[in-house]
Amino acid sequence: MIGILFGPPGSGKGTQAQMAARRFALPHVSTGTILREEVERKSELGRQVAPLLDKGELVPDSLILEIVGKHLEEERSRGALLDGFPRTVAQASGLLSMLKEHGLTIFAVVALDVPEGVLEGRILKRGEIEHRSDDNEESFLRRMAEYREKTAPVLSYLETQGITVHHIDGDGSIESVADKLSSLFCSVGLAPVA
Repeated sequence: MIGILFGPPGSGKGTQAQMAARRFALPHVSTGTILREEVERKSELGRQVAPLLDKGELVPDSLILEIVGKHLEEERSRGALLDGFPRTVAQASGLLSMLKEHGLTIFAVVALDVPEGVLEGRILKRGEIEHRSDDNEESFLRRMAEYREKTAPVLSYLETQGITVHHIDGDGSIESVADKLSSLFCSVGLAPVA
């Protein structure tokens, strides 16, 4: 079973996905983390995507689908919690095809809703703390525009495919948002292990 966590830059989806993955013993698949690790390792993939990440641009759909497909194949027996994927309707369509091919189903699609001013503050603070090259005001504005144009329509697309999208208010403490997410996961039949 596959869970998908959506949210604009700074919504806390990475933090929430890590916590939920631990709580429900699900592999956490973060495309952003995978790509940043490849950049740090200076792999062939890392060299391809580094300029895109620095500018806050999206990595080509075909490349992301290949990366996620590899991870889903490895984790097929345990499912996964996807964070930062799919980011385009083409990726969502590719994901649904992959899931069908591997006999996997989606247990929940969750969108974290956070006001844009709060998002920007979080991103700039994270940039100061973690020194991520893509956490600056210019990159944030570009990433928000990309999110509105390319990622937000994914939620509507999934709904047209008969998949319910659950919205959670992500403008609270990390713990309160985690509790809301856990309650939702429990309501769809998952049992926490931690």
